[in-house]
Amino acid sequence: MRAQALPSGWTHVFTPIAVLNAYGAQCSAAGLPGGAATHSHTHREWANGIGGQTVFNTLNTPNSINPDCHPCGGCGWYDSTGVWSARSRHTGGVQVLMGDGAVRFVSENVDNLTWQRLGHIQDGNVLGEF
Repeated sequence: MRAQALPSGWTHVFTPIAVLNAYGAQCSAAGLPGGAATHSHTHREWANGIGGQTVFNTLNTPNSINPDCHPCGGCGWYDSTGVWSARSRHTGGVQVLMGDGAVRFVSENVDNLTWQRLGHIQDGNVLGEF
């Protein structure tokens, strides 16, 4: 969904799950008849290679029930921040390419803060097993 303002409490890094769920509800409501103008076909054209189709961030856990959503500057694909969850047709999680070249299956039940830390560069935290 496009053109959805970020809610108060938004941090861009380690956003609390309550804030993410509230934003997801806001974006879902916008997609209802009579809601705000939306445009969404995220991940539908994965072979396209543009950000809205191939990129995700680690704010919501994999296969999140929250929709992919972002505010809109000029409403181009690269003009804003937002939430684009890793999604897969694999039951229970997603395949993830790690920075060291390893590929791992990550459960959609992974702890949200652990998942966010996986996507954060140089936060100094040791993740351990996940």
